[in-house]
Amino acid sequence: MDRGHRATHLPTFDLADGAPHTLWVDYTAATGTLAVYLARDPGGAKPAEPVMTFAVNLSALVGTQAYVGFSAATGGLTNNHEILNLNFGAQ
Repeated sequence: MDRGHRATHLPTFDLADGAPHTLWVDYTAATGTLAVYLARDPGGAKPAEPVMTFAVNLSALVGTQAYVGFSAATGGLTNNHEILNLNFGAQ
């Protein structure tokens, strides 16, 4: 089963500007759609359009139980990658 790289997005603003940014990852099981939204401002309004979408059946991919994790990289540079708030909820 392929669980590798799916997509990338290069935002129109600098993610390494030292300010927090807001990201949403929405999954809609009924349509099998995972959508990613990104806002420059912390606590900003969720954009109307996602920066990327995927067709994926998460239930078939992970089963009834899954672990969630995040990773980040900068190459040879130094940067902080912090999750300040995380919410899970049914949609």
